[in-house]
Amino acid sequence: MLGQPSSAKLRRLIEQYENKLQALEDRTSFSSDTVLSLLLLRDEIQKTVHNTEAISPLIVQKISYFDQQLQQYQDEIVTLNDYDQWVRSIQPQDDAWWWQWQLPHKTTKWKTFLDWLINILILIFSGFSISLIIDSVPRILSGGLDQFSVLTILIPSFVALVTTGKLTPIGEEFLNSLFANSQRKKIFIFVLSLLLVISLIIIHKNYNQLSNYFNEQGKNYYENNKLDKALSNYNRAIAFNPDNGEAHYNLGILYEDLQELDQAKTEYKIAGKQGNLLVRLQAYNNLGRIYLINNKYQDAIFPLLEAYNELDENKVNSDVDFQKAKYMIYTNLAWTNLGLKNYKQAKSLLLGAINIYEEYLDKLDQSKDQEKHYKRKGKAYCLFAQVAEAQNNKTEALKYWSDCIDYGNNRYPEEYIWVNVAKEKTQ
Repeated sequence: MLGQPSSAKLRRLIEQYENKLQALEDRTSFSSDTVLSLLLLRDEIQKTVHNTEAISPLIVQKISYFDQQLQQYQDEIVTLNDYDQWVRSIQPQDDAWWWQWQLPHKTTKWKTFLDWLINILILIFSGFSISLIIDSVPRILSGGLDQFSVLTILIPSFVALVTTGKLTPIGEEFLNSLFANSQRKKIFIFVLSLLLVISLIIIHKNYNQLSNYFNEQGKNYYENNKLDKALSNYNRAIAFNPDNGEAHYNLGILYEDLQELDQAKTEYKIAGKQGNLLVRLQAYNNLGRIYLINNKYQDAIFPLLEAYNELDENKVNSDVDFQKAKYMIYTNLAWTNLGLKNYKQAKSLLLGAINIYEEYLDKLDQSKDQEKHYKRKGKAYCLFAQVAEAQNNKTEALKYWSDCIDYGNNRYPEEYIWVNVAKEKTQ
């Protein structure tokens, strides 16, 4: 170590460094000789720094300040024709950063256009994604706020915030820490915005499938007596596809169970217009039944006739569900005619209902699998007894009151009442 002499030399070299930088600043062009002498002087300063025992903070600050000035001329220096040859000849140390410069990347028109295009596409994708998120949020929330709704809203919303650059300062700092290269960050955001918009478009195109899924979920919850979850899923099914007639029908059943009859009637009316044939038959039948229970025979006849007129033999096949619906339409329409004192028409409908039951539904009640049992034959017999009694045919009435007791299903309010009446009549 040379001690003080080295310190004096270092101060002298720094003064020369300052002068050469000043001279460089005053020049309109860069000569190879001027630049080479400046870079070699910087080599000498570095060597002297290594050989100096103690360096004052002031000297360190000066070196740092003048180095910053030198770095400002990086592009001009590195583009000199002789620069690469100097580096090969000198073979500088790794810490000699002034010899490590690379040629600046030239910004081509194509690259400029590509950057512009990526920025525009990110903006378009992000805007479209936000509009799709806004469209889906009320549909998801229609079933209430739960874990599903929170996740399905937060995840795409967070991704949208990333792609639009609307993160908090902490979020931006974290994102920047992942991508030191701004170009890589831009490409990442572009790919992310593209994936987000594709995902949301796929979801949007499959709203009907989502509606069917939530409808099935609602049915499962309903069968397990989880009515609140069933209600949530039916509402989501309808929100994703308002034309899902089956979901409206199922929601009507649920509202009827909850004794919210006005809402049940509304859902049945919608299902009667939008559902498939089976759903329409069931919806109109249930709507008519609500009116019948409240003795509104004039109101009941319209939906029941609507269903009856759709009982085209070419469309209503031997499928059990169709035959159940047909049986109920016949019996409820007979009930309506009984209330309106059209006894002949009521009797004809009940005979038809009994024929349907004996041909298609008796086998369900005879099945060993009790879950398949229908147990609704008593409805026709109970009504038949009332028609016969209204016609003063006491012998026939007594027979059917007896059948009403044997086959009546006390799970249903009207049959429970009729069975008790039958017991009084047969005593």
